[in-house]
Amino acid sequence: MRRRDCQKLADRYLELYAIAYALLQDTSDTEDAVQEALTRTMSRVIIEDPYVYCRRVLVNICYDTRRYRQRHIQFLSAQDIADPTDEPRINESLIDQVRQKIDQLPDRTRLILAMYYDEDLTLTKIAEKTRLSLSTVKKIINKAHRQIKQELIKKNTQPIKSIYHERD
Repeated sequence: MRRRDCQKLADRYLELYAIAYALLQDTSDTEDAVQEALTRTMSRVIIEDPYVYCRRVLVNICYDTRRYRQRHIQFLSAQDIADPTDEPRINESLIDQVRQKIDQLPDRTRLILAMYYDEDLTLTKIAEKTRLSLSTVKKIINKAHRQIKQELIKKNTQPIKSIYHERD
């Protein structure tokens, strides 16, 4: 990429920042997303319109960040549960039930879930590592979710909405 194009992108930093902040609503994530988008754009050799390319990369990074957040809000790691500074009260028995159900899943399914939630790998990377098709990986994850949810609903008489207790 030419030096002049890099300078034009740097001059439009505030515009890129505004786009990212509108999508993420977090200054730290916004700064990381803009920096990543600029780095990816500047590493390209020939781009017809660097700003348009950078903006598209930035929006995709923001969507990925939001998906990452959503995924990790739904499935808490053991470190999050053990942290006593968490404000919401966590339904420990439900988490134990989920862990038991995960332990009962086949090895391949547990491996894929671990790659997805613990290692934060994309579905494509999981498919490459396990030498399975992308659709198979998706099916395995969705089937595991359904199985766990159905088992928990059977075991509990009331529907499960969240791992958190309702606040009094």
